[in-house]
Amino acid sequence: MTICIALSTSILFLSCLGSFSAFNGLKDWNNDLTDNKFVNNLVFLGLNIIPFYGLFFFGDVIVFNIIEFWSGSNRIYLFL
Repeated sequence: MTICIALSTSILFLSCLGSFSAFNGLKDWNNDLTDNKFVNNLVFLGLNIIPFYGLFFFGDVIVFNIIEFWSGSNRIYLFL
């Protein structure tokens, strides 16, 4: 039953590839944080240990990209 539900709901999310604005915004912020690539890498590791990157990616995949797909506009750009 679980496999059947997973397969049938996966059809709803096909071609739902959005711009991943939240994840890319976090990545761009981390990249532009300092001019020192070692400090940026330490911040990157910290944001992965405390799972900010995972949460931003999950939010994009499950919430924001689906909203962008069905509405045609990206709500994240309103906050960036």
